[in-house]
Amino acid sequence: MKKILIINRGLPGSGKSYWVNHVEPHPEVASLDDFRYIDGKYVFDSKREDAVKNKFKEKVLSLLNTASFIVIDNMNLVPKNYKWIIDKAESEGFECFLFSFKPKALRVHAKYNKHNVSYQRILVMNKSYQADDGQANNFVIENNKDIENALTFIDNKFTYSGSDMVAKVSYKRCSKHELDMRVREVAKLLIGGASTFYVHEFIRDKKDWNITSRQVENYLRKARELISDINNRDIEMAISEQCERLDDLYRRSMGLQDFRTCLSITAEKNKLLGLHRPVKHDLTSGGDKITGFVVSVEGEDDNDE
Repeated sequence: MKKILIINRGLPGSGKSYWVNHVEPHPEVASLDDFRYIDGKYVFDSKREDAVKNKFKEKVLSLLNTASFIVIDNMNLVPKNYKWIIDKAESEGFECFLFSFKPKALRVHAKYNKHNVSYQRILVMNKSYQADDGQANNFVIENNKDIENALTFIDNKFTYSGSDMVAKVSYKRCSKHELDMRVREVAKLLIGGASTFYVHEFIRDKKDWNITSRQVENYLRKARELISDINNRDIEMAISEQCERLDDLYRRSMGLQDFRTCLSITAEKNKLLGLHRPVKHDLTSGGDKITGFVVSVEGEDDNDE
């Protein structure tokens, strides 16, 4: 069987991970991001990066010995980041390919990347991008069709050269309606108190979903965003209903020329809408105003950034 290694290149939010989650047969994936999660949450901590990179390298070397279809799913902005992987893969008999995702408008990357990388940070990343040195076959990716064409080229090359690849590589994805239904199903589980582990097990039993564990994390993120949106809408609706009640009381009080109550209702509505001035409170001790005090926090280091 011919062995394939594909290396993604591109800015955050360019679609690198998306195609990986929808390709058949599913590749083995190595990504630095996989080792940045703490208790199910993505955390980038520069102090942990050496350990993250070591774990990533261990996984890559392990996959090169055990897998036949591998994707390296990092940004890989400069060739030196992946050159060692290509050298090792080719020595193990892999055919190596680059999928270089052409940048879109940078604010689009800032809006749609899944780890909330800022626009300013993406500007810096874009300036640091270096062209490939021609070490591997390079496909420039601008849209889904480019991915399909690249995968078809790879598949045909191996088919016509006598490859015994088990299944045809294809780029498939569920419809937006189907994705929304899946996310809503995951959201119901979370609202019902299901743990992240349970959600992973639940989706694993959904054979017709045909997704990877990395994609489960995307479903969880979308489900949490949906729950947050629902909560925000509920709060807005409750505030709107309360304002209607206060407006009705105000009209009734004004009709009775009960101006004191009108002022009270106006103050209550302003408070509800966050329009009132904050009340200043003085700390007191035994009736005497405290004029000065010092706060000491144990364990703080003034030189820690």
